[in-house]
Amino acid sequence: MKYKNIDLSELPFYNVSEAAAKSFIDWRKELKKPLTQRAFELCLIEAVKCGTLGLTPDEVLDKTQVWGWQAPNFAYTANKLSQEFSAIAQSVTSQTKNQPLTIDMIRRDLNDTTWAN
Repeated sequence: MKYKNIDLSELPFYNVSEAAAKSFIDWRKELKKPLTQRAFELCLIEAVKCGTLGLTPDEVLDKTQVWGWQAPNFAYTANKLSQEFSAIAQSVTSQTKNQPLTIDMIRRDLNDTTWAN
């Protein structure tokens, strides 16, 4: 199956969904940086490498778009995730500065939906 001249028949090999692949192809076209078949395959390979960081290839392709990057990159992704984790850790630390972090506090934070209102 082809989408905008890119063969998607290898997607199951890379564990990438059709929706994520099409979204990424469209993203590149919006950036005025359309993909060749080879460039698309290289992006998929890089997305798979990021699996060691705890992300699925679909998540990597999605985050590449959210972060405004042209293509997935293992080193950049590792750095970005590290920065995000550090920010979260600092936030939790500042909220619990004078009190130990307990399981109850974590459960309360995980179940907190006040941000959705």
